[in-house]
Amino acid sequence: MKVKLRILHGTLQDTHGQRAVQEVKVRGPQFVIGNAADCSLCCRSDSVLPHHCEVLLEPGRALIRKLSDRADTFINGQRMEREQVLQAGDHLRLGRLEFEVLIEDASPAAPPPVESESPTTPPAGEPEPERDPAAEEMSDLLVQADERDRTIRQQHPELRVLHVETAHEETAKTEPQEAATADEAGPVKKKKKKPGKLPVRPPKNEITGEDSTSAAQEALRKLFSR
Repeated sequence: MKVKLRILHGTLQDTHGQRAVQEVKVRGPQFVIGNAADCSLCCRSDSVLPHHCEVLLEPGRALIRKLSDRADTFINGQRMEREQVLQAGDHLRLGRLEFEVLIEDASPAAPPPVESESPTTPPAGEPEPERDPAAEEMSDLLVQADERDRTIRQQHPELRVLHVETAHEETAKTEPQEAATADEAGPVKKKKKKPGKLPVRPPKNEITGEDSTSAAQEALRKLFSR
């Protein structure tokens, strides 16, 4: 905190009798005002006591205190009876001298809060895919290799023709082998087994040769016995 006294009525002179500036900086924790030679601010006036009043600098505020009951001191036109806090713009009057209190806050103002930009979040249900640095680097390498191969093929067309012919020959060699394999596998078929025949069962009440002979003899016997 910086405190200054601006002269409104009266004139300040330095020790050599020269006219001084119109503002006086309050220095030290105790700044004594009076007409004595040992005062911080010496005022050559009969209306000012040798040690009239003092300004006290404390953290965050400035106080003024009378050093004698006979010291008439006024703040904004009102007589001061006790220690009082000074505010910026106050008028301090001692006898025929009058000052304006200037206070500057030395602590820097806090900078305004910076609004952090919220990261763009993917919509719900669509999680943001994780990036794999190794995969991205490999992708770049693959692109560079493809561009390099394309440039070589453009500069040396014979390499591209050789590659095509080699692919054609490999295809031609592969097709007969596949056809031969298909022909060999074609005729081989498994024979189906015919259904087996059941054994012939003799019909019910079938008359054999022996039964017929016995029946005839029985009939003749019955005929002659009558």
